[in-house]
Amino acid sequence: MTLSSTSDIQDAECDALTKADLERIAAQVNPSIKVKTTETQLAAIYSFSYNVGANAFIKSTMLKKLNAGDYAGACDELKRWVYAGGKKWKGLMNRRDVEYEVCTWSQR
Repeated sequence: MTLSSTSDIQDAECDALTKADLERIAAQVNPSIKVKTTETQLAAIYSFSYNVGANAFIKSTMLKKLNAGDYAGACDELKRWVYAGGKKWKGLMNRRDVEYEVCTWSQR
């Protein structure tokens, strides 16, 4: 569903759309994750996968490190994904910083 900036959507509708997006991403990426993960690691993975696409995550070094049990290394990979069109973007850097914090929350 595409929304325009003038769309008048109620909170319940927004929640339903967000839930559907998360369920779609989870269904795409969960089968590729072969190790136990924390809720915060999954939250970071879902946010990242929603942003770059599930296929990009599935093919990523991040997933390879995660499945090898290198949780810290997997979270570190997030910070590499800050380019769009060959340029480093501040917005992507900010997003990855937040995802990194969420990903590493359980490692503290």
